[in-house]
Amino acid sequence: MSTQDQNTPQQKDERPIWARLSTKATAEEVQPQHYTRADMLKQSNIWFRKQGAPLIIPARQRALDAFPRSVPWILWAGVMHICYIFLRDLLIFVVEDVKGSLPNYIKALTSDSALSNEVLPVLVLGGIFLIMPVISGVFITLAHKLMVRTPQWVQITTGILTVLFAGMLFTAGVFASNTLDGLDFVYDGGQVFPLIVIGIYLAIFLGVDTVLGWSLKHAIHQLASLPPMIAKVLPVLMVSVLFIFVNADLWKLANGLSFPRTWAVLGLMGLLAVFVVVTTSLERTARLLGRSRGDDIARFSDNDYEYAAALEGGIWNTAQDWAEEKKILEHRPLKIAPWSNLIIIPMIGQIIQATLFMLLVFGFFMGFSSIAISDTTIESWMSIKPEHLKILGVDTNINAVVIKVSMIVAVFSGLSFVATTSSDEKYARSFLKPMIERIKHILIIRDIYLGLLTMSKNEVLIPLEEEKSTEKETDKA
Repeated sequence: MSTQDQNTPQQKDERPIWARLSTKATAEEVQPQHYTRADMLKQSNIWFRKQGAPLIIPARQRALDAFPRSVPWILWAGVMHICYIFLRDLLIFVVEDVKGSLPNYIKALTSDSALSNEVLPVLVLGGIFLIMPVISGVFITLAHKLMVRTPQWVQITTGILTVLFAGMLFTAGVFASNTLDGLDFVYDGGQVFPLIVIGIYLAIFLGVDTVLGWSLKHAIHQLASLPPMIAKVLPVLMVSVLFIFVNADLWKLANGLSFPRTWAVLGLMGLLAVFVVVTTSLERTARLLGRSRGDDIARFSDNDYEYAAALEGGIWNTAQDWAEEKKILEHRPLKIAPWSNLIIIPMIGQIIQATLFMLLVFGFFMGFSSIAISDTTIESWMSIKPEHLKILGVDTNINAVVIKVSMIVAVFSGLSFVATTSSDEKYARSFLKPMIERIKHILIIRDIYLGLLTMSKNEVLIPLEEEKSTEKETDKA
């Protein structure tokens, strides 16, 4: 600025305040966006958690993040403790104080005197304490999302106070001395609380909450794969499974099984399906991840890094440009934690697909039996009259043997589905290959992330397009 400009008095901006604020906001928007090391690593960690791969994040950072992430779960466990105590007290009241046993009481709900002065308060209180965990879970989640935006000292103080409050809930909530025969479960809240805190902290440190959250989102996403399942797999299996379903020997076998023994049979077939899933995942990911931890993993070209960074956008474009310029793209073998995390991704994906397929088959045969198979037909197969299912002593119109046979056939179909997608390349391309490509994408981004870990604390990155626009503005000036 010249001397003449300095001596010239500046004129007051006569524009309204809102116009000046708008101009200031516009000027701030055109400023180049800067990324510090902390910004880059924070957004990178969020990305890995969203991909269901939290164990790629260094253990020290996960240990620091585990406390604020575990506080909502500890508070929710305290709420669950109080709700369980009240529900148990209500159940004791129902069984002992209302004359008669629980099944008779539930049968009384269908009578004319169901909504009596004794019944209605019990139903209302029971409903409140049944939905309280859901409502409190939503409220705690929203409060946690707001708390993470506050300064760190506020988060630490609030977290400590919340843990102390949850401890008070556990120590203040005491179980009634009465007992319930056969289905009672009591514990000392004061002794259990430290174990719950340690267990929740370790689970979050190991990324259990992140993997479970990703699994839930992936399960919802996998609903889109139901039409391909129905079109490609279900008709092929129906040819053989339908003949198994109408086999009289299977109905006789299922009728002789109690429900606990039926669950044991289903568990045995489920373990076999899990064995197939684990074997397939290890085989399909051997080229990418190695046969075991510490093995050399797949190497990628510059085009792979550019494509993956461009696909994700955001900080990864900037990080990839910086790492390529500095020539510090890190490529190192996986340790036990990230190797296990990545190998679990295709396993969870296959298990979710098989579960959805089993539910589909179970629903189909339940509907099929209600339409095509009558009690007379079942009696001719088994030579005895079928028993109806009882729920807490209340008779239903559903045959117990129909549920057992449908469950056995559904789990068998799930096992066949897993084996088919593992051995047949045509089905593997549709159901298994997308998950393998996902692991490859995460590994490529991991190499860029490992390069970011070498970034100095004072270094600041500017997105390439912002840097070019800044240079153009400088040239124009």
